[in-house]
Amino acid sequence: MLGHLSGLDLNPLLSAIKLTSNDKIISIREVGLADSNFIITYLIKKIFQSNNKLIFVNFHNTLDHYQLVGKKLGYDLLNKVNDGDAIIVNMLKNIEEEIAKEDSQFFQNSGEFVRKLFSEIEQKTDEILKINNDHTFVVIDDLTHLLDIGVNIECIIEFITWCCNLKNNSVSIIINNHVSPYETNDDSLPEDNIIANSLSYISDLEIIVAPLQTGHSKDVSGIINIGRPGETTTKLHYKAFDRGIKTFKPGESLMNLLK
Repeated sequence: MLGHLSGLDLNPLLSAIKLTSNDKIISIREVGLADSNFIITYLIKKIFQSNNKLIFVNFHNTLDHYQLVGKKLGYDLLNKVNDGDAIIVNMLKNIEEEIAKEDSQFFQNSGEFVRKLFSEIEQKTDEILKINNDHTFVVIDDLTHLLDIGVNIECIIEFITWCCNLKNNSVSIIINNHVSPYETNDDSLPEDNIIANSLSYISDLEIIVAPLQTGHSKDVSGIINIGRPGETTTKLHYKAFDRGIKTFKPGESLMNLLK
């Protein structure tokens, strides 16, 4: 068993998250203008530090972005790929190549594209587990982009179900998703909120990154809520810097930033 990831005392954010191998489904909800990418990059750092394996599915940022940020945090993603510790499923490249085909039926068959995506994830998971028995994390950033390319919500929910039912105790799923603020006078929810709520319902660990409700602050970039079923939610403020994130309890921002 993985237990608590090693070196947590070196990072207050990861100390608060307390990721374990028992966390089979981890959801990261990005609200409005907040950017939750730092959660993903810090979790990847700890995955590697704990000698676990990574299958990374990128919808949102390029691999060059993750390589650059990873080096700032002390890990080299491409070296991890070459060493067999990570496998990349480059969805940005796959979608671009599919759309560019002269006879492309991508937007008419986006559901089939999702089925192929899951088959690739399943295949890569089997490959990495055949080589070793280390715990493997499948990280998907950002699932909400399936809506942007025309995949219907029923198919996306089905995809989530497939991923969460990967039948191996050595696999955990981390899914990042974005929701936009909304106002409505009826009972309907926007599709991005339906996806986020579905993930929240089944998650062992949910991390929500949101902007301040009171508006912009020079001392605080936003709020992080870390929740587990049946436990009190941990609330943190965070400040984003070029080389990382500083977290602190609400009300302690000035004291921590001046240290």
